[in-house]
Amino acid sequence: MKFRNGRCLSGALFVFLLLLKFAPFSSAQESTTPDQAIKVKFGIMKFDVDEGLSPSLGTFLYNVLLSSMVESGKYTVVDWEEIDRILKYLATSQPNLSPDDARKQAISQLGIQKMCLGSLVKVGSQYHVAVKVLNLDLSVERAERATASSEDDLDKALKKIAKLLALTPEEVRKEEEKEKEEAKQAEEQKKQEEAKRKEEKQAAEAKKRVEEEAKRKAVEEEAGKKRAQEAEREKSAKADRERKAAQAKAEINAQEEKRRRVAQIPGVSVTIKKIWLEHNLVNNGQKGMKIHIAYEAKGLKKVRLSVNAYFFFENGEALKDFNNQYRTKDGFVCKYYNDIKPKYDYSTFDDTWMFMPHSEFHIKESNDTYKLKFYIIIWKDDSSEKLAVSDWIHFTYTNPP
Repeated sequence: MKFRNGRCLSGALFVFLLLLKFAPFSSAQESTTPDQAIKVKFGIMKFDVDEGLSPSLGTFLYNVLLSSMVESGKYTVVDWEEIDRILKYLATSQPNLSPDDARKQAISQLGIQKMCLGSLVKVGSQYHVAVKVLNLDLSVERAERATASSEDDLDKALKKIAKLLALTPEEVRKEEEKEKEEAKQAEEQKKQEEAKRKEEKQAAEAKKRVEEEAKRKAVEEEAGKKRAQEAEREKSAKADRERKAAQAKAEINAQEEKRRRVAQIPGVSVTIKKIWLEHNLVNNGQKGMKIHIAYEAKGLKKVRLSVNAYFFFENGEALKDFNNQYRTKDGFVCKYYNDIKPKYDYSTFDDTWMFMPHSEFHIKESNDTYKLKFYIIIWKDDSSEKLAVSDWIHFTYTNPP
């Protein structure tokens, strides 16, 4: 093992060995009192620190060991620097004193009985601290070591060594057994805590699953309620639509029935056989369409008839008149032909036609296509007696640009 100073023995150890060579073994015990006899006087050397490690670590470990041994109360501890101080003092105060005699006086004055030698090496990522206790005959009385995973743990490691040094071998054995038991208990407690944490985690997860399931069910129930409410609203709305549709249909049917209702005159009847259209014709300079009607009249000899066409949008809205040309009394678009008199009791009209100018639809938007419709009523003698009503006739009209 190579230490920072490059030698197997440090300067401090060399001085210590010289001191031991000339130490009077009995002098340390001659002046002890009963109280002092139970305390062994130790000299602590500076730690040898492996190459690559900071020298300050040796100083740090030296100070930790010194303070720990003092605090234990079982030792009288001599600071190694005291030896150097005494030697320097003797060299100054007694210059004629030989080095051997100076060392004898120093060891006698200090009364050192045992010495602590420490070292620090690093192997891999681990720090290894070792402390030996030497007797005055250089025999190793005790050797303790500890490891640390970082520099921050060195203090703890060395205090453990100091604690062991303060114990007898039997106490060390008991301490080791105690540590093993404590480690075993700690491991058992760790397992119990781990099992408890696992159990708590499982319980928490189970609780969370229960809560999530309850939440999911609550959400589903709420969604189900909303769906049921929505279905009920839709059902109600559908019933309302159906009711309104039925109402509208009934109204339309009623209107259609009313529209198609004709006067019931004995021996009189008019039957519309056919209606057809001719589109995009020009008559007297006006563009429009021809409406052709074929019908039969019975019991109306020499009775004047009026053939009227009433115009609507596809949705049933009547076209409005704006120029009083082709209109009903209430202002809607109408084309009529009222100069018809059957010559016989039974007359057939194969083609009665009327021309309807496009401009009379009064649709202003250009280039737009509209779906329109109309129906024919044949009236008797300009009266309110309807003799015949046609079906709806549908056509498409595109307003020119």
